[in-house]
Amino acid sequence: MTSSHGHPTPLFDRLVDSVLAAITLLTGSTLAQIPEMSDADWMAYNRTLQGDRYSPLKEITTANVQYLKPRSYLRYRREGQF
Repeated sequence: MTSSHGHPTPLFDRLVDSVLAAITLLTGSTLAQIPEMSDADWMAYNRTLQGDRYSPLKEITTANVQYLKPRSYLRYRREGQF
């Protein structure tokens, strides 16, 4: 259900909204019922279920960021290929 440009259509958006509403009604849960988490916790890929992607931690600052170095990395494809 995407347009010729690959973007979701209004029908798709309505379908997603309907599914989310049904899940909320069936489970009786809402975002307001999610417990608070500590600043160091990332309970989801985007940190919170609201997708804020923000870390409130204060250990890395503009004064010390220049000293950070990679600890590891993962190469998942060959260079030069797309």
